[in-house]
Amino acid sequence: MSSSVVKEETRDSYIDFLRAVGLLLLVVAHTWAPLTLSTIRTFDVPLMVIVSAMCYKPIKQDFHSIKKYMWKRFLRIYIPVFIFVNLFFLLTWVLEGHYDLTYYSVYHYIGSLFLLNHPSIGYVWIMRVFLMMALVLPFIFPIFRKMNVLQLVISFICIILLQEFMINLFTSIPNVIIRYMLSETVLYIIGYSLFTVIGLHINKLSKSKGMILTISGLLGCCLYIILTGNWFPQADKYPPHGLYLLWGWTGSCILITCKPILQKIATWNFWSYLSKNSMWIYLWHIVPIYIMLPINNRPDYWIERYVIVLGVALILNFIYHKCISRLPSYVHKYIS
Repeated sequence: MSSSVVKEETRDSYIDFLRAVGLLLLVVAHTWAPLTLSTIRTFDVPLMVIVSAMCYKPIKQDFHSIKKYMWKRFLRIYIPVFIFVNLFFLLTWVLEGHYDLTYYSVYHYIGSLFLLNHPSIGYVWIMRVFLMMALVLPFIFPIFRKMNVLQLVISFICIILLQEFMINLFTSIPNVIIRYMLSETVLYIIGYSLFTVIGLHINKLSKSKGMILTISGLLGCCLYIILTGNWFPQADKYPPHGLYLLWGWTGSCILITCKPILQKIATWNFWSYLSKNSMWIYLWHIVPIYIMLPINNRPDYWIERYVIVLGVALILNFIYHKCISRLPSYVHKYIS
């Protein structure tokens, strides 16, 4: 039996399901959904980070192993984004030249390559989060690997408090460039480390301990809303803090602990396809979003927008993979 067959047989269908749901929720976020749905789905990026950590296989804690792991993860995450950004800007600049318009400058191009929130085309900042968390995973794992559920809850509270403190600290830095660089790196690493730790532990917790973790997050959300009056996680997203971290913790854990209920539908091939192609489907969905920007203020047509954006992304993903299918395997594995 070939190794590919073995890998397919041992693949966890529920992890595929969770990653696919995370992808679909990300598309919800970018198609101008109604406010209630847009608020509920705010655990999408945290869920994707958790799923990535759930798939982490511990490596030797030596320089060579960590270096090899980090380089492999860098290539796997960054190369598809690099290809997409160049294709996107090539097409955009050709159209701009033809119609004598100007939408994006070279600063948007450079910012997109660096996966910045701005200046860039937007949306690709999520890949910076995935990349940063993948690179720090070997260092987070030995610190948190032996914690019980009570220690985890205390650690999460400490991470949230530390994040709030660091945000206040960084806002007082007078140099705009230094403040921006620290905010785009350190604050994202600290905040999203909470979800990385959840991913490292959630599969190892018993059903009762998983419920304790979920209920703790839910109580934290309620307490935060009562104390601050802020019930909108999106307001705490850039950088991640406060209610965004608490709701990301809670929403993701609810979905993960519902495995016994959702396990049957999680075996559908549809979820597996979305999961295996999640990175490229996410990147391709950016194209129809920009095409549809002129009608983004038509809330009555959200479902139609969603279907079109996801459908176009799936079609573009199919065409792309057909085009690269004949490339050598050592090239194909990094760009597929």
